[in-house]
Amino acid sequence: MKRIHVLAFSLVVMGALAGCGKRPGADAASADQPAATPAEAQAPAASTPVSPYEGKVVRRAPVDGSKEDGWFYVKDGKRHWIVDASWLATQGLKPEEVIEISADALQAIPEDPEALGAPKQ
Repeated sequence: MKRIHVLAFSLVVMGALAGCGKRPGADAASADQPAATPAEAQAPAASTPVSPYEGKVVRRAPVDGSKEDGWFYVKDGKRHWIVDASWLATQGLKPEEVIEISADALQAIPEDPEALGAPKQ
């Protein structure tokens, strides 16, 4: 599913660039202008791809009773393991809102080591 979204996004971007007469990686400098020096070139903005599960609680189908069978809250593109179901209520979430996703989709979301609902040590 994620691959389909990435492919669709890539096709849309390439189509938009083709429509405006530019090709990816084309330099905007004309023949009259010198190319920008590395010091003048702007660095691309660092961005993290937004997960379609951002702000949602996700789980995979139960397989082996491991932590991976648990519930995870996706925040800032990372999944946080929920160790105490009462944490949901503190966030205004309900168990009925948990979304079951494939094991591959769950693994594709980087894990944050900080568990939610666990007492601070």
